[in-house]
Amino acid sequence: MTKQFKRYIYIAVFMLIIVVVIYLINFYSYPISKNTNNWGAFGAYLGGVAGAFLTLLTVVLLIKTLDSQNKYAVINQFESSFFELLKLHKEITDRIIGTVHIRTASSDIKDTYKGLKFFEKLSEKIMLHYNNNSEIEEFLLDGSKYDQSLLNKEEMQKEIDKYYNELYLGKESELGHYFRSLYHLVKFVDGSSIENKKRYIDLIQAYLTDAELHCTFYNGIAIYGRERFKPLLDKYSFLENIKPKGKIFERHFELFYPKTFIKYTKKP
Repeated sequence: MTKQFKRYIYIAVFMLIIVVVIYLINFYSYPISKNTNNWGAFGAYLGGVAGAFLTLLTVVLLIKTLDSQNKYAVINQFESSFFELLKLHKEITDRIIGTVHIRTASSDIKDTYKGLKFFEKLSEKIMLHYNNNSEIEEFLLDGSKYDQSLLNKEEMQKEIDKYYNELYLGKESELGHYFRSLYHLVKFVDGSSIENKKRYIDLIQAYLTDAELHCTFYNGIAIYGRERFKPLLDKYSFLENIKPKGKIFERHFELFYPKTFIKYTKKP
């Protein structure tokens, strides 16, 4: 028995008590009748006065029940579509095949990878680009070069666009399909009428690896996701579980995802 149903029972009992108390207040000085007609009149009084309240209470309870059933029907319909879209996105991820070229001071490797391994190598390539390049670090992190943080952000945006376009080149079909699927999955939740949308958004990102989150991070900043995808990522703190990726990454996070709190950092 639910708390709401118990509440309605208490209201019904309370109404009956009120009706009996009102009757006693008016006729308490009279002796208890042995006439069946008088008891019939008393029963008619209870049925007429209390019955009206109880009928109203029954109608309200019925409306609440129908509303609750409709709510559960909406949730069931939403979850059916949601998990089907989530399943399709996982299949898209598993089917991805792409080539990643990673060049370091000691090695030069260009190979083809499938599924999650593709995103691992892509994430590795992005990290090497931003963490092993002293010129980029000086250019992006030296505040003395710029008097306004806005200008600094604009310069960062230009560099990210340039690099991500190079990264994206030749991988349009793989990355384009993947991020369109992910965007529409998040948008589906955002545009729904269900409560606690964050719960379902968290479920989506729970299915993604850290490498996928890292690639999603830069796709959101770059021209492909900046207008529509990044606002949703920031709105729901989609990237809050991403692992540390270096000073430049943290600077990018601070500027481009201001509403998201990174869980590995300490709260201010």
